[in-house]
Amino acid sequence: MYIEAYFQNLHSVYPFLDQRDFRNRALGPNIRELLKASPAFSALYHTVLALGCQYHEGGTWEPGKGEAWKLFQVALGLIADILLPREHLIGLQVSFFG
Repeated sequence: MYIEAYFQNLHSVYPFLDQRDFRNRALGPNIRELLKASPAFSALYHTVLALGCQYHEGGTWEPGKGEAWKLFQVALGLIADILLPREHLIGLQVSFFG
């Protein structure tokens, strides 16, 4: 529902996603594993849901209010894992303290 709302209302304005590929991944049987394995895709997925949610009276970006904010907060929480993956952080710690 939220993914469809995103593609109907926003994708034509900001067509940066391959719609077929995104839908196949987001609606596929392995979505839970994909969200765990790929912080970048998880952040994108939750952002698309948050944007689509706004078209179903899910609130706005106002912090702490509405379903859209809760979904977007998940994406925001993944930024550190995207910018500095855990594997790199562990390697950095080992070289620094090792």
